[in-house]
Amino acid sequence: NDGHADVLLLAVLDDTSKTYNIISINRDSMVTMPVLGIGGRPADTRYGQIALSHTYGGGLEDSCENVKKTVSDLLCGIGIDYYAAMNMDGVPVLNDAVGGVEVEVVDDFSGIDDTIAMGTVVLQGEQALNFVRIRMGVGDQLNLSRMDRQKAFMEGFIDKIRGQSDRYLLDLYDTVSDYVVTDCNGNAMADLASRFAEYTLDEIVYLKGENVKGEVFMEYHLDEDALDQMAVELLYEPKK
Repeated sequence: NDGHADVLLLAVLDDTSKTYNIISINRDSMVTMPVLGIGGRPADTRYGQIALSHTYGGGLEDSCENVKKTVSDLLCGIGIDYYAAMNMDGVPVLNDAVGGVEVEVVDDFSGIDDTIAMGTVVLQGEQALNFVRIRMGVGDQLNLSRMDRQKAFMEGFIDKIRGQSDRYLLDLYDTVSDYVVTDCNGNAMADLASRFAEYTLDEIVYLKGENVKGEVFMEYHLDEDALDQMAVELLYEPKK
């Protein structure tokens, strides 16, 4: 399995305020993660980019479980209810299913995809995939800049589906289900869709850290104090 978890997002729903936050985790974040062996059982650990937590499994369910555990360990052991992993090929399908996503293009894509002009663009088809995936040859080529584009895409996508019924959201999921691996069953999916239709986005949060040039790849060294503070604020209820 050579599939990396290039985009890592954790949705946190607050049932009290009826809002949700999305924690965006830099795929270059340096963490210790399990390496799975025969039968998907933990065989060892490695220190490296968190994107590799998917690679250290067989590519489907066990890879997702490995990512889930790695993210949980990173965030003070918080329980994560469900995972959903979508292959990048599903991005154009999802984008076109909502009639295209509007974004503000601030990086020059002319050397990569000259159909993506600077300024306000409604992405169509492969443009959406190129916008959220391509890093080399665009802007400063850092993953943080790509995460900014992914954030812009998410915000534009959420704008398109805001106020839609839970039935619409379930139909949207069905459109891309062939590209998805998830442990969320139909009943749970319906419940989440119903809640999502009512809740509003509070913030898309980045984990603070520093980009460092490693021996081979870029490394993102997390600010542990900021990480702990964010986890307490977003993931845990205050003591009564």
